[in-house]
Amino acid sequence: MVELRGPEARPLEVPWWLRSAHLQTIAPSLDRRTDGVTLEHVRHELPDGDFVDLHWLDRRAAGPILILLPGMQGTERSRCVRAMIEAARARALRAVVLAHRGGAHPNRLAGSY
Repeated sequence: MVELRGPEARPLEVPWWLRSAHLQTIAPSLDRRTDGVTLEHVRHELPDGDFVDLHWLDRRAAGPILILLPGMQGTERSRCVRAMIEAARARALRAVVLAHRGGAHPNRLAGSY
């Protein structure tokens, strides 16, 4: 069980039918709902001439930040990432998704990874 801190913190309770880590990985892909979470896209130019993209939930708000690092080809639109963003929003947390260099959009430099 994970303990969160904050104004609306409550323990994470996994449903009995999702106790398996394998099911927890598969379940988000079966959820066809779309959410209304809007993320703010911020592109940071890097000293090497390339860029990195960040996608923020409540960037200017105060409070803790949940940093989400999806897999190499994962994006802010991935179902599992969207579910975590929704969970952060429900707990009044800020969140940011780091788009890996070259993962979602081609970068300028060949050696991004």
